[in-house]
Amino acid sequence: MITAESLFFAILGTTRAEITPSVLATEITAELLFDENLGFDDFRITKDVYPTVAKLLRRSSDSVSRSVERMTARLWRCGSPEQLRKITGQERLLPRPARETILYLAYYLRAERPISALRYGMDVLPNRDQRVMIASRSAPTET
Repeated sequence: MITAESLFFAILGTTRAEITPSVLATEITAELLFDENLGFDDFRITKDVYPTVAKLLRRSSDSVSRSVERMTARLWRCGSPEQLRKITGQERLLPRPARETILYLAYYLRAERPISALRYGMDVLPNRDQRVMIASRSAPTET
C-alpha cells in the first residue's frame, strides 16, 4: 500500500514545498470515501476536510485551503505527466480544481487504480474506440 506522502513525491519528485496540508487532506478524504463509505458528493472538502486538517496543524481553515490550492496547482504545473496520467487515468492532462485533484489522489491512494476505472468498470482505461462504443450504448436512441 502506498502512502499519500510517497504519492506526492512520485508526482513532484523531491521538493521543498510544504506538502503536509495536501497530504493530510488526501488521507482524510480517502478515509471518508473508503472507511466511512461516503460518496463523492456526500461531503464537502471545504467544510469536512479542511477544518480537520486545520485542527491537526493548528492553522486556520483558510490557510489550509490556500495551501492545498497552491499545492494542487503546482502538481498540475510541475508534476510528472506520466504519474498524473497514471493517477487520473486521462490521456489529456488539464489542470483540475483542488477538490477534484484531492479526490483523484485519495481514490488512487486506496484503490491503486485511477478513478476512471470506476467510471468504465475496468482497471485499464479504455482506448478511444471503446469509449465511443460505451458512449453509443448509453446514449438514448431515437425511435
